[in-house]
Amino acid sequence: DYRDCFGCGEDNGAGLGIVDVRRDGSVVRATFRPGPQHQGFRGTVHGGIVAAALDEIMSYACVLIGGHWSATIRAELRFRHPVRVGTSYALEGRLERHRPGATRFRAAGRLTLPDGTVVAEANATFVAAADELLGGVQPIH
Repeated sequence: DYRDCFGCGEDNGAGLGIVDVRRDGSVVRATFRPGPQHQGFRGTVHGGIVAAALDEIMSYACVLIGGHWSATIRAELRFRHPVRVGTSYALEGRLERHRPGATRFRAAGRLTLPDGTVVAEANATFVAAADELLGGVQPIH
């Protein structure tokens, strides 16, 4: 319901435009098609934008699988291939570690080409977001 989100917000024209976020068993999937506004070097997506897209899908794993809106407290990324402007990518996020009732999550994310080639991947630690951070977005308990 938060339409201004930088990652997935439909009303945020400056955002990433991540669409079709859905849970598929123990994985959360989405589509990301970076545009020219996301580039660093000509034709190549800025690394910070790739990091933000991976952060978004891992955060969704915390919400849709772990049941909590969460904030990133640590992240590690690996870039395997250049991410190109105008190419459609699949985002995939999953929880690696979470105990029922716990407020910390360990998540992993991947950005892949349609043929399955992994172009970037990440691991991150999240903590359940405090109510004041949520700014009116309802927690999923």
